[in-house]
This record gives sequence, C-alpha cells and structure tokens, in this order.
Amino acid sequence: TDSLLQLLAHQQAQRGGIRDRDGNDLAVTVYNQSVVADPTMVKDPKVTARVLAAALDLPVAQVEQKLRLRRREVYIHRKFTPSLERSLDLSSLPGIFERLELKRVYPCGQYAAHVVGFVDHEGIGQAGVEKEYESLLRGRPGWITQLRDGNGDVIQVLGKHHKPSRPGCDVTLTIDSALQDVGASELEKQARALNAKGGVFIAVDPRTGEVLAMASWPTFDPERMKVEDKVALRNRAVTDPYEPGSTFKLVTAVTALREKLVEPGTPIFCEMGRCSMDGAVFTDHHPYGTLTFQDCFAHSSNIAFAKVGKRCGEALYGTARDFGLGVPTGIGLPGESSGILHPPRRWSGRTAPTMAIGYEVMVTPLQLAMAYAAVANDGVLMRPQLVKSITDTDGRVVFQSRPEPVRRVMEPSVARTIRQFMRRVMTDGTGKSADLEWVEAGGKTGTAEKLVGGQYSGNKHYASFVGIAPYDAPEIVCMILIDEPQGSTFGGSAAAPVFKEVLESVGRLRDARLSPDYKTMLVAAPPLDPIGLGPGDVEADEARPELPQMLSPDGGVPELRGQPLRQALWTLQIHGMQATVSGTGVVVGQDPLP
Repeated sequence: TDSLLQLLAHQQAQRGGIRDRDGNDLAVTVYNQSVVADPTMVKDPKVTARVLAAALDLPVAQVEQKLRLRRREVYIHRKFTPSLERSLDLSSLPGIFERLELKRVYPCGQYAAHVVGFVDHEGIGQAGVEKEYESLLRGRPGWITQLRDGNGDVIQVLGKHHKPSRPGCDVTLTIDSALQDVGASELEKQARALNAKGGVFIAVDPRTGEVLAMASWPTFDPERMKVEDKVALRNRAVTDPYEPGSTFKLVTAVTALREKLVEPGTPIFCEMGRCSMDGAVFTDHHPYGTLTFQDCFAHSSNIAFAKVGKRCGEALYGTARDFGLGVPTGIGLPGESSGILHPPRRWSGRTAPTMAIGYEVMVTPLQLAMAYAAVANDGVLMRPQLVKSITDTDGRVVFQSRPEPVRRVMEPSVARTIRQFMRRVMTDGTGKSADLEWVEAGGKTGTAEKLVGGQYSGNKHYASFVGIAPYDAPEIVCMILIDEPQGSTFGGSAAAPVFKEVLESVGRLRDARLSPDYKTMLVAAPPLDPIGLGPGDVEADEARPELPQMLSPDGGVPELRGQPLRQALWTLQIHGMQATVSGTGVVVGQDPLP
C-alpha cells in the first residue's frame, strides 16, 4: 500500500479542499481503492468473476461480462472505501490488480450541493465552486516512468524518472455550515409539505455582503450526481429570475421616499380593494379604505403601490438599477442571470404602476436578497461575497476577500424608515407568522402569479419572504422563495414561517450568530377581565402569591408564561434566578423555555 500511495502521489494531484468560514470541510479528497482487470491475462473468467462478485458484492454476470472484454484494462469496481485485504488476496487471481485513486467527498451532502458543486468521474469540477475555481483547485499532476514485465510486475531499474504532483489550493467560503444545514432542511421540509415545485433559501450578512447560506430545492447528492440531471443541478438562487410581486415594493417605497413624493403618514385611498388604472385592473386581497403609506406597506396594498408607482414614473428604473437589478451580482458562481429590467424607452403606459407591485420585471433571489441587505446596511449596497480566502499548498494566502461597497442607494434616514415599515409588517401586517419573541425582526412578504402561456395563472404562484433581524441594527438578512406552493400560496403563510423556524433553530446553537438573550422575559398587558378590570387596575392582594411546591423538580427553569409579572419575579426569586423584564402585565414569552 505504501508503494501504491507513493506512485499515486507522483501521478495524481491532490485536489484542494473547500471549507466553510470556520474551517469545516465542505469538499475533501480521500484515497479510495479500485479493482482493475486485464482481461487478456485472466485465465478463468467464470471462476474469477464468482470470486470477485462475492468479495465486492456485485452481480456475477456483470463482472464476468467485463472480464471477457477485448481490452487491456477495465474497471471492475471503482473508488470504494473498504479494504479488500481482509477478504480477498488479489495475487491469487491472475490479471486482477488493486489501484489507489482519489475520490471527492462532500461532508454536507445535498444541503450545500449547489454552492460547492461536484466533480465528474475524471475529477473535473462541473458546478458551483468546484467549477468556478477549477484551475486553482485541481493542482498540477505529476508523472513517473516504470517498466513492467509480461505479468504486469514492476521491474526495478536504476534511474527512474519522475516529477511529483502539486496539490491544488484550498478555498474557504463565507458559508456558515450550521446555518446552511438548517436553512436547507427547513426549506426542503416546507417545500415538501406544500408539494411545491421548488424553493430557495439565502442568508446574508448585510454589513459585509458575505453569503452565509445558499440552498436550492430540489437538490442532489454531489457524490452520485449525473450531469444530465439538469433540474436538480440548477442553483435557482442565481440562475432562475422570476417576477417578485410584492417584495419588489421595497423599490417603490425607496423611490417614493427618496424622491420625497410621500411620507410614512401620507394617506392613500385603496379603493376598497379594486381599481382600474391605465388599462389594467389592480386588486387587493382585502378591501381597504384609506391607509397611511406605512400601513400600505405593512398590508401590501397593490392599489396603493400602483398609485405611488405611477407618481414615481421612470424614477423606479433608476432605483432598481441602483439596487443592482438588471445586472449580475458578480458573486462568482456559474450561470448567474442578470434578470430582466426594461429601460423606460421600452415601457408601456401601464409599466410604472405594474412594475411598482413587482410585475414586468424579473430578479434572481440573490439580487433581491442583496437589495434588502442594502436597506439593512443603512442604504449601502454591498457586493455579495462567497469566497473568503484562497490558500496555496505552502500555506500562503493568495486571495483574501474584503467588504466591497458598490454604491449608496439611499440615505440612512430612508433606510431606517423602511426598516420601521418592515417591523410593522411583522407586528400588524402580512408577516405575523414569521415574528419571533426574542428578537424584533422586520420583513416583507410577496405573492406573485406565474406567467403561463402568456397569461397570468390564478393557481400557480411564487410565494416569497425577506426578513431582517434585528430590524434596528440588522445582523442577518434571509430570503425565502417557494415555487408553486399548493394549498397555502401567500408569502406570509408559505414562505415566512421558514424564516422563523431557521432563526429559532440556529438561535439554540452554541455560539450562534444571532440568539436569544436567555435572561429576558417578554411581558404583555393583560386583556380586560369579565368584571372590567384593566391593566392599570390592581386587585387587593398585595401579599405574595401562593406557589406550587415543585415548580422545577429537575432544577431547571420554571414555567412563567401566563403568570402576572409580580408572581413570575417571585417564582424566579425562590429558585435563585433573576430576569430582565421587557414590558408590563402578564408574561407572554420567556427564554429559556421551561
């Protein structure tokens, strides 16, 4: 085995590794065994096939067929891990040889497949980072000259000629493996539950532009991938533009505010749910009368935003371009689309109000995520970063990423106003299902009918949601897209829950990027009781409440939810605990849970 390893080291270059931001392996090369036959040297194909098939757990007929081929070399079984030495002595089988080869292994499996990519049977990158950075990862193969006799044995001669191989560079990504795994699994769970056609999950650090997670569904196993499987191979986050619907109202709101066409409190009449404008009919899911502009954003009124979009006119195009729409983001992944953003000279009379609600424009999920990241970053658009560093075989850093601002899209005051709008979406609007108890998040939902055969379909939709947390000083932006969800088609019900589940799950992990303050209780004012006592009224029982004898038998945190604040604090006191309180009245949430 040692001699085989030496021979392999001379010939095949060790492909560079791909790691996440914390040094965890995403793609690594290992030594594997292969069994090779020279059919011209096999004395008894039938007996040899029976022995090999039993040892390798292969069909006898398949092995015998290979042994009867008119070739000098044929693979019987390639790149498997278990050693044959315990079960088979190859020296007893003429014409059968063992060969060590390099095999690519992907520890994160299908959850990071679209970002990392895969290699073909020749070890050449075919998708994702494996393809984009092929020239750096593959290294430089070497060679060695040997003489063999008629039995295939090496003849030891003086003056062997060789040139050792040189390993490829190691690539470290900005991906957070924990967030990637949770995001991909929650996306798959929701997509399957809704019998959806596909989906995307993206997480970004808005301050640096670093992509923390990027998952598409359906996905594939990178160790068993076939290039012909085009559907599973697509990284929808960058390759598939779509009409975004209401999540595009971000562009309209920013345009209107920075052009000073409206203010957050500007009243807009929403026509009670139906309105004709420039030959197009606009409808809302609920009949609204007059709402403030901020409430129009929270409740996602198409009619209100169509009216505002008409006032914005061609300025919508300028804002969209400032957000980076209509051009590739430059993330450095194969097949990135630029989306579609028509210049004003190609607009019809109704383009402005239609574009204002997310139609007649196409974006990729990554473009939209970066646009919201600009709002989270006080108005500065960052270029997305996927590769954090590249290191050569001698340990020298040949590339180190740095945050790269693209441009300022809006003033910080406008960005803060939009984030306040997004907070209202979570507390009073269409994103209530995504709100969290332990962090004040913001978001925007989107539901768009799909264009099918030149007509917008009433039963095929894109459901989407973009969330930021915390809304006042964002550390993370998440974009979720569900393609053709069944049963639950709205962004608030189909896509938004993924945001909540991901942040809840990741928040429980040690050293999580964003996690609850485990000393905080959330308190809400109690409703009026049957005799009319309000939250300011106090009943005449100032004495300490009576408590059960065993609130926490295992020494853990007691149940506090539903208790008046005074009682909850006393409960903690007798258990030797303290808490930071947010609000007054009755405890509605606690961290940690009982």
